[in-house]
Amino acid sequence: MTKPLNRSTSKTKKFVRTPGGKTIVRYAARNKTKKHYSAISHEPLRGVSSDSKLSKSQRVPNRKYAGHLSPSELRVILKFSNRVKLGMMKIDDVDIKYKKYVEAQLKE
Repeated sequence: MTKPLNRSTSKTKKFVRTPGGKTIVRYAARNKTKKHYSAISHEPLRGVSSDSKLSKSQRVPNRKYAGHLSPSELRVILKFSNRVKLGMMKIDDVDIKYKKYVEAQLKE
């Protein structure tokens, strides 16, 4: 009989054949997925699921930088990129944490 701690469904069973020819069961903890966090502010992203059983279109919203940046940060980046594009602002005036994304936005 298995140990009571291994009878839970939170453990995965892995069947392994030993060199002697016997098949034994090894128990391992299931990998629990973590929340996704914003690349800039490190706040948890809403609307992004970590469930690997879902398809990518169901896990992540359909917009630019979805799954990487929060919508408020994306709004700031788009605002800065438009200002740089129109000449109202220089790329050097953009905050350093947004600069990488603004430059990528200008290349598109």
